[in-house]
Amino acid sequence: VVYILGQLQAMIEERKELFSQKRCSSFESYLQMGNTLPMVLVVLDNYSAFREKMYKQEDEILRLASSAKAYGIFLIITGNSKNAIYYKVAEHITNRIAFRMTDKLNYRT
Repeated sequence: VVYILGQLQAMIEERKELFSQKRCSSFESYLQMGNTLPMVLVVLDNYSAFREKMYKQEDEILRLASSAKAYGIFLIITGNSKNAIYYKVAEHITNRIAFRMTDKLNYRT
């Protein structure tokens, strides 16, 4: 996990430099200029288990959640309850999908 997070951070740094050279402010603007660059999708399944075992890497996940989207790196983070994803990470999540909740009242939130 530490290796993967390091690779993702290196990719962000490379893309920052590339976007700066092309004078682009985001992944979307980079593509609109006719450039090609693959989108990267990172899936973190069961965030609460990850947080329990890899708590030292939580700051890196927070950095990714807050800045990776601008560079074409998108995160999918799953949790098994309403509050399973740490609130500092959750505030950077723009889209949420609930497939199954243990408490039916949680669907409202």
